[in-house]
Amino acid sequence: MNELRRAIVRSAVHKGIEEVREDPKRGVRKLVDMGSHFSKGRFQKQTFAIMQNELTDVNSAYYAMVMRISRYVRPEALEEFGLNVGYNSWTHGAQIIRAHEAEHGYNVPWCLVLDLRQSAGYDVDELMCQGKKLGIYAYMVFGGSRTQLDELYPLFYKHKDCAVLVMLRTPELPLVNIENVNNVALLVPQNEPGARESAQELQKRGCLYGTWVHYSDGTATAVTNGSAEALAEELGAFSLIAVSEPGTGTETCERVAQYAVKEREHKRYLPFLAEFFSDIERIDRIISVEPCMLGVSADGTVFTAQGTNPNLNVQNIALEDVLMCTMPCVTYKTDQDAKE
Repeated sequence: MNELRRAIVRSAVHKGIEEVREDPKRGVRKLVDMGSHFSKGRFQKQTFAIMQNELTDVNSAYYAMVMRISRYVRPEALEEFGLNVGYNSWTHGAQIIRAHEAEHGYNVPWCLVLDLRQSAGYDVDELMCQGKKLGIYAYMVFGGSRTQLDELYPLFYKHKDCAVLVMLRTPELPLVNIENVNNVALLVPQNEPGARESAQELQKRGCLYGTWVHYSDGTATAVTNGSAEALAEELGAFSLIAVSEPGTGTETCERVAQYAVKEREHKRYLPFLAEFFSDIERIDRIISVEPCMLGVSADGTVFTAQGTNPNLNVQNIALEDVLMCTMPCVTYKTDQDAKE
């Protein structure tokens, strides 16, 4: 039944993307209306309610962003990645997550953060298989060397039903045919030498890409004064993700998070701005009521918003058991809550 629903949604999305390219104004309106029609959960309803307001205004930055994406990104990449996020993760996956939470009493994160800046000491393929069984179809990956990414790409391609965002350690692009892997979006470190050339190459290949920046107590102003967004827009990025460095103060993180929310409400720049950790939890709060986040380091140990737990390692403990030990308890109890 899920495959049938996905096929129906895929067909509608495919047609919608074609119509946007042929007649942008009319096509965008129809695409948003279609999204609202298929929206069942509260997260999708909230998202498309906002989009209906923004994308009917041709002077909106959101409208300009959609026009840029539809012009430069290959339709098959938009279709695959969009379906994996909007349907597999936020619809089908969310239903699995909430049903599991209601039955077992602990939260399941909507995505996993994988820190793979060093070679993985665990089976990433097996972890993703376990994740999908729990409803996790989104993966945020901190990438390592070019050689390492070349080895990971076939794995990501194997999990074509997942959306994978890879934050490159350097602007150096993988040597594999990245344009053939439509479920992966690359995020270029925009302040590194070579970022502009990499962005140009990604745009040339029709890839869906963004940029990302580290910030600290001393550098957060570059995010909150809009200069980071301006550079991301100049590089043609569809998004900008701000990631706090270890040791960054809580007050600074909250300031960046609040700025990101305000920018999304009153958009001035084309790229979609997100504060990494707070926005992961923001989405999770909508899907699972309580916010939660789980990351896995290269050695297999796990970390949450509260810190690293050296006693839990996915090399020898199943993901489901890790979640049971680390995630907050659920507060909803009714069957109706599990279906929303």
